[in-house]
Amino acid sequence: MGQSDENESLINPKDFQSTSIQVQFRNANSKTPLKKEANVTLTEWLEKGLVIEVPSRTCATGHSAAITLSAVRGAEKLMVVNMTVKITDVENLPDFRDRVTLSFVQYEEFEWKKLLRLFASRQDEIEDFFKKVRGY
Repeated sequence: MGQSDENESLINPKDFQSTSIQVQFRNANSKTPLKKEANVTLTEWLEKGLVIEVPSRTCATGHSAAITLSAVRGAEKLMVVNMTVKITDVENLPDFRDRVTLSFVQYEEFEWKKLLRLFASRQDEIEDFFKKVRGY
């Protein structure tokens, strides 16, 4: 086996694809789904909730919402988690955005923990890769 063959087996471009979360948000009080181009961003994982950023005036404290989280790597959808949430806090941000704290009301705990493990295991893989590259 030549040096280039050996290097090809060590480096797989798919190993460098990031796993991302796509968030779909539907305000249950106003019955309004956000358009795909609305740019809902997951900013923080909580034990029994999430913090997201959404366009201003999307929701208010006390509202209920339906959330779908899709874990995606490249073109592959790894898993989907659906949940009902309660908006517990809305903080106005610059540029017509709001930071919204969500608490889970109805969700599959097993699926939620599976999603968390997916991201934790990906972090472990990245750390292992750097250890191998550094030689320790």
